[in-house]
Amino acid sequence: SAQYQEATQKEQKSLQMLIGQHDEQLSTLQEESVQYQQDAQSELSNLQKLMNRHDEQLSTLREESAQYQEAAQKELTRLQMLMGQHDERLSTLDEERAQEKEDSQSELSNLQNRLSTLREESAQYQEAAQNELNSLHTLIGQNDERLSTLQEESVQYQKDAQSELSNL
Repeated sequence: SAQYQEATQKEQKSLQMLIGQHDEQLSTLQEESVQYQQDAQSELSNLQKLMNRHDEQLSTLREESAQYQEAAQKELTRLQMLMGQHDERLSTLDEERAQEKEDSQSELSNLQNRLSTLREESAQYQEAAQNELNSLHTLIGQNDERLSTLQEESVQYQKDAQSELSNL
């Protein structure tokens, strides 16, 4: 009977040590889970900041594009007015008509080239902005996948720890 009690006490001490070890492991797993969640939140915050910066850049590109379009329109209006003046002068000055007409056509060609260039630049800015937006969407998707993986790992750690506890 004394041997039985001694064996029982040893078994209880052994079980208490095992429970203590499992409690430490559970505590460690919980700390790691909290750290994973903090890391995921930090990553999400960083991506949000990046997205905000890209939004600002996109806004700036749109403003610049609008300014280029406005400048092109003003230039077109100015040159159209200039052509009107040239037409009036041509009608009154027969001797200079041929030369004036040639000058106006040259200016119009330059304007069209400039307008074409401004339109191409505007399209390039818009394409760059769209590419930036697409990159952001890709980054957000990757972050969402990473966050989901971290959450799944956290849940699995908690399940494993609970299972360890249950087995005790």
